[in-house]
Amino acid sequence: MRKIILLIILVLFLGSSIFISIAKAEDEWQTITDYGITLSLPAEWVKLEEKMGFSEKEAAWYKGNIENPDQFIILARGPEVPSFLEMFIETETEDSELVEDTQIDLGGIEARMVTMKNNEREANIWFIAASEVFEDGEGVFLNITSQTQKYEEFTPILQKIMDSIVFEKNS
Repeated sequence: MRKIILLIILVLFLGSSIFISIAKAEDEWQTITDYGITLSLPAEWVKLEEKMGFSEKEAAWYKGNIENPDQFIILARGPEVPSFLEMFIETETEDSELVEDTQIDLGGIEARMVTMKNNEREANIWFIAASEVFEDGEGVFLNITSQTQKYEEFTPILQKIMDSIVFEKNS
């Protein structure tokens, strides 16, 4: 009987330790809503206060040094999403190789995702565009770059960001 009680205590202890670890990992992310788009980002990412000039409805976050961030994401909402994507692909193809050009599900909407690798800058770059996401006909464009983490190391972070995206339909 004593062994059973000790076993139960051990199982409860291990179970609570796992739960605390999972809860702590969830606390390391922040949830953000901008321009009718909700997403989660790692807690250490900081919002860039100035606009990048893509759209009146844009926001950007980064990790690391603002002059040369380790990772960053630019989120832009507007009617010209396909042109954002083509402009960035043209700009980046000079020094980068195309890794993948595919269709994905982004918050329940079909989107195009272009993955590129820039060996000179040691950067992995993802461009994601979804047209006509909102009732006003506007779409969403994302530019995500990881400069210090290898593709395989950043992919789970990127996937968690992508899985967290939700669009407010009445925005």
